[in-house]
Amino acid sequence: MFRTSHGNPEINETSSYIDLAPLYGHDHKSGEVVRKHDGYGLLKPDTFAEDRLLLLPPAVCALLVLFNRNHNVRSRMSGIHLSHSTCRYVDLVYRS
Repeated sequence: MFRTSHGNPEINETSSYIDLAPLYGHDHKSGEVVRKHDGYGLLKPDTFAEDRLLLLPPAVCALLVLFNRNHNVRSRMSGIHLSHSTCRYVDLVYRS
């Protein structure tokens, strides 16, 4: 899915890499919407960052919900609590 710049519609801001930006968000602001901020790196249940995907076939959204659930299961299995004194999960994802 293409993400064009709002300032210049001729610029494509879509990553050339296969990533999960529709799930985690393409920037810090959109990523904050899906995070629980509980220190465990969990995502809010059955959510994803891209509203535009609701216009696509339901299977696209279903796949993102599955990735969301898998993320939360893996986060719980790791048992790592990321406290604010050491580092936050958001800092690891959105390092620039």
